[in-house]
Amino acid sequence: MMQWNGWKSFGRAAAAGLLIAVGGGGVMGGAPALAQGQNQAEPGQDVLIFANGTVMYGKIVSETASSIRFKGKSHGLEFETEYQKANILEIKRAKDAPAGEAKPATPSRDTGRTGVKNAPPVDDGVTKTPYYWIKLDGNFGEQITQTPIRQAIDDAKKQNAEVIILELDAAWKDFWGMEDLPDDYAAFDEIFRAEDIVPIITQEVPRDWDNPPKFVIWVKQAMGGSALLPMVINDVYFSSNARLGGLGDLTIMFGNTGDEVVRQKQISLRMGHAQGWAIAGGHDPRIINALADIQYTLSVGFRDGKPYLYEGMPNSASDELLTDDGMGPNVDSVQARVAGEGNDVLTLNARTAKLIGFSRGTVDTRDELLIELGLDRAGVDVSNRSDRIMDDWERGLDNAKRQLRRLVDEYGDVRVMPPGDYAERTKARGQQLRILESMKSLLRRWGEGIDVLFLRMNGIPSEEQINVQQEAIRLQQLSDRK
Repeated sequence: MMQWNGWKSFGRAAAAGLLIAVGGGGVMGGAPALAQGQNQAEPGQDVLIFANGTVMYGKIVSETASSIRFKGKSHGLEFETEYQKANILEIKRAKDAPAGEAKPATPSRDTGRTGVKNAPPVDDGVTKTPYYWIKLDGNFGEQITQTPIRQAIDDAKKQNAEVIILELDAAWKDFWGMEDLPDDYAAFDEIFRAEDIVPIITQEVPRDWDNPPKFVIWVKQAMGGSALLPMVINDVYFSSNARLGGLGDLTIMFGNTGDEVVRQKQISLRMGHAQGWAIAGGHDPRIINALADIQYTLSVGFRDGKPYLYEGMPNSASDELLTDDGMGPNVDSVQARVAGEGNDVLTLNARTAKLIGFSRGTVDTRDELLIELGLDRAGVDVSNRSDRIMDDWERGLDNAKRQLRRLVDEYGDVRVMPPGDYAERTKARGQQLRILESMKSLLRRWGEGIDVLFLRMNGIPSEEQINVQQEAIRLQQLSDRK
């Protein structure tokens, strides 16, 4: 029989080790270089050269007077997104596609910086821009997870939405009542959780929609893995009290011992993914370095009134230091880290996000955002099922957790009596198998939203562990029969 009490005790002890706050110094080795892509265009490729120095290779899908829809590949990640021409320094078109022969843009009302901001008011009372609002509220990887997001976006497609607005409010997870973890707590490895969500926006929507919608994200809180979601979206807004960060443990999560080559490969793998997402969203990939690498130094300067990022200390009094190298005298104090005021790693707030051009503006209400987007009069809300989809997932997830805890207790109450009464022993084992199968069914349906910490704290086995235990019970029953 499974030793449930021992399992629970081990789980609680192991779970405690997951909460590791990031220190300020003692990091060995230099910062990893930016992942390198191709350095010249292949036949048939267009090239976009941005004012911030980023170079993109791929294909211009469509074009308007103010924007370009572009399809390319970065760090193995295929993407299709829209860039504003105001941010592009030079466009080099493929030799076999002379200037002016790009695919005509799909007719739309997109005329402004966000594609909808300056849409002309419609006074016929019928034809308006349909927008779909999705509220992502809760723990990243639990309430904020791929299944309900995919369901909501599928519903947006049925409603012919032209704009999808994501309202992101994902603070640190509540560990044992610790609702307000310090900003220097870090969870860069949640990037692997983000990999289940990001492709919905970067791959599935461009593939499955005839006329892909414009995505807008309004950040209230985006800590840990959720900080990576805004990276793939070009139109980002912040609330006044917003924070985006909590990724600053990348270069120390593998420690200072072991094979340095392997360590750097692991760091580059993760950094490359995140940088690819930033590029796909039209953002400077150096932002990822500043968010994740304690030793990375990043400053912002201004040219013709526009911000540009560069690595190193400020070149002039008008420039501003965003992050220092976090070493020696530059190590943030404990007080600064806890208050979110340090600069060893970057935590974006409304001011810094707007300063570096990551955020398009600061808004504090739904109505303010709609006004910024020009949708207060020219838009129509078609997201009547969105809240229901997200609420149904949250209620179902909570119910699944309760059932799993109950099943653990039920399993522990089943007793297989000593040899002698074969029928009773067979009945008890049958109960065990049914309980384990019920657990497995819940994990298959809701597992993406159940954190490993919850499983360990409650002594709940994984699906793989359940399979092993079921096989052990069947072997015990065969032995009894002999």
